[in-house]
Amino acid sequence: MEKSVSPAKYDKQYLSKRYQNINFAGPVKLEDFEHIYRKVGSMLKLGADDKVVDMGCGVGQFSLYLYLKYECDVTGIDYSADALYFCRKNIEALSSRKEYSNVKEKVRFLHLENENLPDLRDVRAAFLVDILEHLYNAEIEIILEKIKSWKEKDGIYLVIHTDNNNYLRFVR
Repeated sequence: MEKSVSPAKYDKQYLSKRYQNINFAGPVKLEDFEHIYRKVGSMLKLGADDKVVDMGCGVGQFSLYLYLKYECDVTGIDYSADALYFCRKNIEALSSRKEYSNVKEKVRFLHLENENLPDLRDVRAAFLVDILEHLYNAEIEIILEKIKSWKEKDGIYLVIHTDNNNYLRFVR
């Protein structure tokens, strides 16, 4: 790949500052999650049989939000090893609660580079929440091509949110 942002930029220090602290070992309410997760997570009505992908999942909070809200099957993907450290920590904490004992059957986190994305099938939706502004055009093209191959027979929903207004002006 020509250009890419180093996953080293997304280390434990960055991730600790960027994401709010949710205690997944304690009682978790949907209202505990960032407003943007609640907003984006409500754009589609999902069910327990739906498969979704959270691209650039960071510490896994949005993936776990989707699981808690819909009990759907979630694959979170990130290329930062430190992000996956927090994902594992969060899912371990949540799975320690009796009412969420099946979370590890429904949610998985993958540590992958964009050019090595998995071959998934029958994915209802792919969420790209606050990641496009962190990618170069070639990376975006790779991701979008792969997402097209994941679709179920009726297509796939692509839900994108970006928090960078300068980036939005650039792409328009």
